[in-house]
Amino acid sequence: MSANEKDVKADRQVRLAARRQHAVRFLHQESAEIKTPSALWYSWVAIFGFYILTIETGVRTIMNIFVEPVIAEFNCTKTVADTAVIVIPMASSMISGPLCAMFYHFAGARISIMIGSTMCSIGFAAGSFVHSLWLLCVCMLFFGLGTGLMRNAIISVQCEYFKTAQHRNTVHAFMTIGPGLGIWLMPRLLVYIIKEYSWQIAWQALSTLYIVSFIMGIFISRRPSDENSSIWSMTGIKIWNKLEFCLHAICTFCAAACSIIYISNILILMRNENIPEPEKVYSYQGIASIAGKGLLTLLMSFNKIDIAWLIIACYVIAQTALFSGAFCYSLWQFRLQNFFSGFGIGLFQAALVPFLVALVGATQLPAALGFTNLVSGLAAFSAINIAGRVAKEYDDERRPFVISMFLGSIAIVLAIINSLLHKFRKSHVRRPSMKQYSRVNGVKNLSEITSFEGQ
Repeated sequence: MSANEKDVKADRQVRLAARRQHAVRFLHQESAEIKTPSALWYSWVAIFGFYILTIETGVRTIMNIFVEPVIAEFNCTKTVADTAVIVIPMASSMISGPLCAMFYHFAGARISIMIGSTMCSIGFAAGSFVHSLWLLCVCMLFFGLGTGLMRNAIISVQCEYFKTAQHRNTVHAFMTIGPGLGIWLMPRLLVYIIKEYSWQIAWQALSTLYIVSFIMGIFISRRPSDENSSIWSMTGIKIWNKLEFCLHAICTFCAAACSIIYISNILILMRNENIPEPEKVYSYQGIASIAGKGLLTLLMSFNKIDIAWLIIACYVIAQTALFSGAFCYSLWQFRLQNFFSGFGIGLFQAALVPFLVALVGATQLPAALGFTNLVSGLAAFSAINIAGRVAKEYDDERRPFVISMFLGSIAIVLAIINSLLHKFRKSHVRRPSMKQYSRVNGVKNLSEITSFEGQ
C-alpha cells in the first residue's frame, strides 16, 4: 500500500470518527431537550399519600377509644376488648407486611390500594352490625389487612415518582404528617359521635373515609421498576443477610412492644388518676407528632442531615417518653408525656423510610418495610398479652410501663450500636468507578447513589 493510499484511508477514518462524534452529540442534545416532569408535577401523589396514611395509621392508632364501648356492648374483659379492637388490626396490619410487599411487586400500587381500601371499608361497615365478638374480630382482621396493603403500596410507590434522594426523603417526611393529624383529629370527632349516637355510627362514618382512598388509588398507575417474576426475589429474604437490618429488626421489636403497651394502657391509667377527658389528653401526641414530622420534613429538604444520628435521636426521645407514663400522676405530667411521645414517634415515623433506604437500598424498600411491619406485629401480640397478665396479677396499670422501660432501654442501646455500625461500614466502603455505575439502569451520576446495596 502506497503512502498516498495510507493517507486517504487515515483521512477517511478521521472523517468517520468525526461523524460518529457529531451523531453522539446530536443524540445527547436531543435527549437533553426532552423535558421530564419536575418533582412538583407529582405533588398530587404525595397529597394522596398524606390522606391515605391519615386514615390508615391515624385511625389504627386511636382504636383504643372503642375499648370501653366494646366492653359494654359484648360484656367482655378489657384484655378481650383490647385484642379485638387494638391487637388484631394492629398485628394483622404489621404481620402481613411481607405478603403485602410481595403483592405490591405482583399487582402494583393501584390494585393494592383499591383492594386495601375496600377491605377497610367493609371491615368497619360490617363490624357496626355484628352481634358476635368473633365476627367483630373477623371484621377487624379485614381492616388490619387492608391497612397493610394500603400502607406498603403508597409508601413504596413514591420511589417510582420521586427519583432523587432529597425529593424522596422530603415527600416521605411530609406524608407521615398525616397520621399525626389523624391521631389529633379522629379522637375528637369519634368521641363526639360515640357520645351523641353510638360507636356503631362512628364505625359507619369511618367506612366512608376509605371510599375516597379507593378513588385515589385509581390514578396511581406506576408499577415497581424492578418487577421480577422470581418468587424468591419478591420475598426480599436476602435483606436478612445484612447485619444492620437484623439489628434494626430487634430494635423495632422492642420499640413496638413499648409503644403497644403505651397505647393499650395509657387511657386506663389516666382514668384511674381521675384525669379529665383523657381522650383529648391522649390526642396531644397527634399535634406533637405533626410538629416532629414537620421539623423532619424541613430538615430533609436541606439534604444535609445524617440519618444515622437522626434515628438515634428518634429512639431516645420516643422510648423515654413512652415508658415515662410510669411516673405520671397529674394532668400536666400526662400532657407532657403524651406530647413528647407523639413528637418522638413523629420523628421516628418520618425517618424510618429514609433509614431503611440507607440500609438496603430503594429497590428493597417494600421488602424491608414489610419485614419491619412483621416484627412490629409480632411485638404487638407478645406485649399485649404480657402487659395484660402483669396488670391483672398486680392489679396495677403502672406495672406494664415497667416492662416497657426495660424494652425501650434495649431499643435505645441497640439503635446506637446499629447506627454507628452503619456509619462505619459506609465510611469504609469502596465506591465503584463511573464505568461500573453506568451499567446500572437509571443511575447517571454518583450523587444519585443513596445506599450500598452490594455490601
